[in-house]
Amino acid sequence: MVAGMSLLVRQFNLSVNLNNNDHNLLIRELDETKLKLSRLESVLEETIQSIDAKTLLLKEREKLFEDMENKITYLQSVISTLKDDSLLADESLRLYKRRKNNFELHVLESEAQDTEDRVEAVNLKVEKMAEVVTEQWIQIPHLEQFFNDLFERHLPRMLGALEYYSFGKGSTIKYYMSQALQQLRRFYSAIKKYHHQILKVQQRIQSL
Repeated sequence: MVAGMSLLVRQFNLSVNLNNNDHNLLIRELDETKLKLSRLESVLEETIQSIDAKTLLLKEREKLFEDMENKITYLQSVISTLKDDSLLADESLRLYKRRKNNFELHVLESEAQDTEDRVEAVNLKVEKMAEVVTEQWIQIPHLEQFFNDLFERHLPRMLGALEYYSFGKGSTIKYYMSQALQQLRRFYSAIKKYHHQILKVQQRIQSL
């Protein structure tokens, strides 16, 4: 009987010990679980903070990208406007050059016409002068023959007669006659020179 009781006591104690061991094991497992949970919570909190920080950074980047996109859109609009302005400026420049060229061409044509008119007027004057000079020039050989006859044949006779009938005034008469002859010779030389000059001017005008 005592032996049986002793066995029961030992079994009970063993059961209690086992229960205590299980309890301690559960407590340790619970503590370990709590520690793991605490670590997981800490990691989760750090992860959440990191995610929040990255989210904030992403929002800032997104805002920056939006600003950049707006600037790009604005710049594209400016570039498009500049292109339109450039095309308009090019077209205006072409029109200006065309008008300028037309104006310069008109001016050149007007100047050319004025020059042509002046040349034509001068040519007409020269032609008229040439006609007059030619008419006079036709008479020059006759005048030349007349002067030659006058100098060589008639004047010596006239001077001799004047000397005979002038009663000592022949030298004075010779002087005046000599002056008249020199004036006639200068006139004759001037006509020849003028005729040659007119011919040269006429040739230059005809060569234009």
